[in-house]
Amino acid sequence: MNARKYIQKNKYSSGRKNYGAFSFVEIMVAIVLISIGLIPLFSLFVSTTSDVSNTIDEVLATTYANELIDSIIAHKFVDIPSSVAYSEVQTLAGSPFFDKIIANLTPCSSEFRRYVEISETATTVQIPANVSPLIAERYNRIKSFKIVKIKIKYDLNGRARELNMATIVTGA
Repeated sequence: MNARKYIQKNKYSSGRKNYGAFSFVEIMVAIVLISIGLIPLFSLFVSTTSDVSNTIDEVLATTYANELIDSIIAHKFVDIPSSVAYSEVQTLAGSPFFDKIIANLTPCSSEFRRYVEISETATTVQIPANVSPLIAERYNRIKSFKIVKIKIKYDLNGRARELNMATIVTGA
């Protein structure tokens, strides 16, 4: 027994076996399980990024359409052309009405194109009997109205998309 006293012990060891460490297999299993758990998380990030990009393009298209409609209806009813065939806005350059509008529009991104169509429609408004002259005048002003249709075409991740908007302009 005395001989055991003279055996030098490792000063970093407590003299008993250390079972607190992880084996290589345990570490690899943990890494695989964590990886499997992270795959849906990364997939969520990718789809969210794609959805945000789509939303940005849709908001841009809506903004371009609203800007064109606002530019047209800012003019007096009689100044708005009665008939404009469906065409791209840039091709209408040279028209006195559209020259002013095109000059003030925000330039579109390259994948966006604005289209416009304007038509005038008459209506048969029956003026009720015994109506004041003021109201009768209002009825007479809305006997015709103009329909302004706007279409924004754009490319979204390789797919052709379009946004349609329309409004009615009256002389009232």
